Amino acid sequence: MPDAIPKLELLALLSKKGIMKVKKFICHKCGAPKVNPYTGVYVVCDYCNTIVDIDYASTVEAIEAAPERMEKWSKFYLDYTVKAAQYLQKGNKKAHRELHYQYCIEYFTAFPGSLPPNVPNGEVFEEYCQASADFMTQHAFEPKMKKAKEKYEKLYGQIDYYSVNGQHKATYDKFAKMLDAYMEMLELEVSILYSNPDYELFNEYYPEEFNRKQRISQIAQMWIPYLEEPHGSEFLTKYHLTQEYIEINPPELSKINCEECKKELKVPKGAITCVCKYCRHQNNLQTTVNCRSCGIENPLPAKWKMIINCNSCGTELRIVQPMFG
Repeated sequence: MPDAIPKLELLALLSKKGIMKVKKFICHKCGAPKVNPYTGVYVVCDYCNTIVDIDYASTVEAIEAAPERMEKWSKFYLDYTVKAAQYLQKGNKKAHRELHYQYCIEYFTAFPGSLPPNVPNGEVFEEYCQASADFMTQHAFEPKMKKAKEKYEKLYGQIDYYSVNGQHKATYDKFAKMLDAYMEMLELEVSILYSNPDYELFNEYYPEEFNRKQRISQIAQMWIPYLEEPHGSEFLTKYHLTQEYIEINPPELSKINCEECKKELKVPKGAITCVCKYCRHQNNLQTTVNCRSCGIENPLPAKWKMIINCNSCGTELRIVQPMFG
């Protein structure tokens, strides 16, 4: 896999002048960079706990690193696929939905890195699994989705292969047709998910742009080794899967203990909130922000944005100071 695909390690420390090189992730909510290492598929802001990017490679590596978990999951998945097909054939949406709810619980237990880490434990996690089960059932019973999936699978099976220096490569023209069908299927899927107010939860915890990127990353992980250049690089560039690095001064990090499990966490100075990577408890680090003009303390709204106005003088206040634009 080319280095253009993000890997597990986020930080590369430079030995000179204390400068730190980071992948240029910028949080769309607060404007901050990603400064702590990440070990899951979701790259989450260290300042406000919002998803800022997707790294599907880490999910593949995590699965490979836990064969015993994969064995247990495989047994559940085999039973799941048989029952799902039966319920779909019989048109039993209720049973199908309950099965998919159990699927979510089992999947996120087996592979916790696949759950957006900004989803705190408790009520939100339960809502996330319930909404996921609702969507998966609607997805399975949607006639247009079935037709799109059949088209994709047909083109997938038509791809031819040839050998170059002992390596198998896919014919690019047929791969391109398969990719177009995959993108049609993806467009239909996200239109169902993000146009339905019943799935509003995903807009906050798994926004559309990251859903798209994760799904395209899955294709990249599977197919880049089978594409000759320049097709492989062109594919990565077209779908924004390459990475840019930038040098910054290392931010000041503080050590805190999770309110729930008491384990130590590292957070950058100025962080607003973080979900514990061990128990997924949401630790609220700041609830107010002081106006830099009049000094008045302003409470942070529950749904705060990058910039808010001072309640006293109206001055625009940036919640987190960005390190780069």
